[in-house]
Amino acid sequence: SPPYGKLADKELVHMIAWAKKIPGFIELSRSIKYGFGKLLARS
Repeated sequence: SPPYGKLADKELVHMIAWAKKIPGFIELSRSIKYGFGKLLARS
């Protein structure tokens, strides 16, 4: 079976790197960042 865990890890790293490029993302609260991550994971 495909290594879904590794694929998910790579996707997460990619999403974090992308989000850090958004101006102001680093300054957002942790709860907003978490919610943003959950939203991205659903799409």
